[in-house]
Amino acid sequence: MLEIAVCEDLEIHRQLIKEKISSAIDEAYKIVEFVSAEDFKKAYKKYPKGFDIILMDIELGDGSGIELGEEINYHYPLAQIIYITSYTKHFSEVYATNHVWCIEKKELNEYLPKALHKALKALWYTKSIHLNFSWQKVKYSVIQDEIIYIERCLRVSEIHTATKVYRTSEKLESLMEQLTDVFICCHRSYIVNMRNITKLQKNKLILNHEIEVPVSRSKEEELKQAYSIFLVK
Repeated sequence: MLEIAVCEDLEIHRQLIKEKISSAIDEAYKIVEFVSAEDFKKAYKKYPKGFDIILMDIELGDGSGIELGEEINYHYPLAQIIYITSYTKHFSEVYATNHVWCIEKKELNEYLPKALHKALKALWYTKSIHLNFSWQKVKYSVIQDEIIYIERCLRVSEIHTATKVYRTSEKLESLMEQLTDVFICCHRSYIVNMRNITKLQKNKLILNHEIEVPVSRSKEEELKQAYSIFLVK
């Protein structure tokens, strides 16, 4: 079942959004409503597995939906965010976060179904693509978007997710052949998932969970170009 969150401070708009969801999505779903940024922040503990799709007003009564979106990218990296706003002035700001679409409220009828279908397609894509490897004669298959980074330590590659570290004897070059283009080798010993980058600094990256990963000089320009392309996709 799809888990959907609607974060909107005006009840009339929440009802309208729910009606549009009902007409656009055929599969089973559950909606959880939030009326403010502070209200949503309580979800991090109450809903640790997160949501599949989050529809959110950019201007909430107690804060910015875009700032909240940055937190959501951190806590729920697989969630598909759809921003809704009354003002086009915010359209450039949303690119500070990973999101599916940004819709003007007056254009909900036209664009919300399209945004929902794009979100569903992205969910299917992220949940269907796995990294396959083995360790000590045991085979593993991990959803690629759950991978934060991969580190080569001596003769072992360590695959880091938010909940577990997997190991394999496969080299980074071999693993990269399976990975999608959201992954990049930023150092001879590291591969990172660009969805998890929070800061790009000189000689290093900051990933979700305050993880620091080194960037080699030879990879710096390639990383900057790849990340720039990733941000506008």
